[in-house]
Amino acid sequence: MSDTNSKRVKILLIHGAGAFPRNIGDDAQAYSAADRLRRLIPGLEVRPARMYEEDDGALWPGVELVASPRLYVVASSWLTVKAAGILRGMGLGRVGAMLFHLSLVTRVVRLLVAGWCWRRFGVAPLMDARGRDAVKEMGGVDAVYCSGGGNLNDIWLRSELVPRAVSYRLAHVMGKPCVVSGQGVGPLKSRAGKMVLGWGVKHVAFFACRDLEESAEHLRAIGVPEEKVASLGDDAFDLAVVPVEAAEAILEAEGVPLSGKPIVVVHVRFTNFVSDIGGKGSPFTAELCDELIERTGCHIVFIPITNCARRAGDRDIGDAFDVYAGMKHRESVSFLIRRPYTPPEMKAVVARSKALVAYSYHAWVFALTSGVPAFGLFHGEYFRGKSSGLFAWYRKLDWVWDVELSRPADVAVRIGAEMAAGDADGSLRRITEELARNVSVPGEKLAGMLGGMLKPERLR
Repeated sequence: MSDTNSKRVKILLIHGAGAFPRNIGDDAQAYSAADRLRRLIPGLEVRPARMYEEDDGALWPGVELVASPRLYVVASSWLTVKAAGILRGMGLGRVGAMLFHLSLVTRVVRLLVAGWCWRRFGVAPLMDARGRDAVKEMGGVDAVYCSGGGNLNDIWLRSELVPRAVSYRLAHVMGKPCVVSGQGVGPLKSRAGKMVLGWGVKHVAFFACRDLEESAEHLRAIGVPEEKVASLGDDAFDLAVVPVEAAEAILEAEGVPLSGKPIVVVHVRFTNFVSDIGGKGSPFTAELCDELIERTGCHIVFIPITNCARRAGDRDIGDAFDVYAGMKHRESVSFLIRRPYTPPEMKAVVARSKALVAYSYHAWVFALTSGVPAFGLFHGEYFRGKSSGLFAWYRKLDWVWDVELSRPADVAVRIGAEMAAGDADGSLRRITEELARNVSVPGEKLAGMLGGMLKPERLR
């Protein structure tokens, strides 16, 4: 039951921002998607969902976060968790897992039934307050827009893939057009993952993938029609930035010299459970940074992509300090740690540099879309897919290195040469302009759908 009396078009934004520690890349995707939708649909009210309990709403000043299906789907009763734990302690782990999954399936079925009832009768039976609020919120919007991430895979099957698939399906049950943008898919090898995702995306109106080929191949393999899938790029490809003066003020406050030495931005994260490098990352990166300083005379600036430098277990800055401790030229190093930085601020800092060396997808995005040579270091299948999927857009697959198969000195020689050339031929900026137009397509398609559904006065 949409709020047809309102003259403002309302879209529920499903996104990946707000987890703790906050990830600037996830924030950048959600921020860009919302900004783009507002430009495309005059008078639009974007209603960002609260995707994680710990979300403090910092990305959306002055905007109230609304209920999301995800929080209902992932919640488990205290009794279910306790019983599963007891069974696991008795050596009956498989029985406990079956109990837990039965609880999850029950919640999904109840949510979809409540969505159908809300659409027909305006009530959401068999729901607790969290589920009822999620159904009511989706019932009160005109469409659902899902900004992207790298989370539709076996790694985050229960915590991300299942809730997203359920959100897609709930939108269909409630008669809301649903569009997905900037989404990465894979690795997806499990039968359960393929089955759940195929079920979820069956009625999605349009699905835009962020990498050049791999995600679309996964979707076609699970039966998504060709006409519903397109490879268009990451949601943050058109992220706006703060003025260069603001970026320079940030660097000065962090003690970074703005003249005399080229700035090389570095991001490191070695203890990510997805791709444990096993102690090799820190000495490799320390040697690489020393080589770069000796060869180019640069100043290294370590940046975090997570906004939680003081939290135990958050390793962006912790790993950076480990690299720093292993370096010879520590006098040529600074850290961005005085405060959390917004996505537009971090991208502007990267844009002020001569090169970026990083283990993070959105650090690469910030550099490439700013015309700054970016060099990807990775280990493991997940990050291999992320790096190749992004750098293929720019036809720069030779800017990516597997840490286990590379020598720091060789990497430094190549980076030094590319730093000297910069974006002399303008290819990075030219491709970025094309990609920035691409990522508007999902929003344009949704606007077209809404144009055929709503009264003209509601689209002014």
